[in-house]
Amino acid sequence: MPTQAPTAEDEAAFSDFYLRTVRRVTGSIALVTRDLHAAEDAAQEAYCRAASRWTRVRHLDRPDLWVVRVGINVAISSWKRHRREGPLDHAPDGIQHDDYSHADRVIAEKTLQWGLEHLTPRQRAAVVMHHAEGWPVDHVARSLGTSQSTVRTHLRRAQDKLRDLLGREGLS
Repeated sequence: MPTQAPTAEDEAAFSDFYLRTVRRVTGSIALVTRDLHAAEDAAQEAYCRAASRWTRVRHLDRPDLWVVRVGINVAISSWKRHRREGPLDHAPDGIQHDDYSHADRVIAEKTLQWGLEHLTPRQRAAVVMHHAEGWPVDHVARSLGTSQSTVRTHLRRAQDKLRDLLGREGLS
């Protein structure tokens, strides 16, 4: 089935969407990948896929979450291909959280980053998708290609691990 060429309005809408969401989407993917450069690559691929499907993606309730899901899937596919995991070299710069002062935001990001580094890739993905992005467990399960009970197990184990590492106050 041939696709119709995007209109100038579609291109403008996608450009606006990209500019509004790229920092947060890349930051969310970086929390999972622990590698800013890998997150940027995965986000770029996800945005390319969104652009090619923009006439459908733009009508989703949260097209930004679709891009995060695709980006995380791209990153997971890359992990499977390379079967290795490197440390986070750079913090995901520019993530905006208006609820915190700059110092509080930096401390919260570093603490979360440190805690997430101690989780498995699947646990990190489940935590970011479910807690940071607000996805229901069934959406996380579909995205990760696993059952809902497995996602709940990842979330419980991640929470236990983070509680051990950060203490109760680190999880609030």
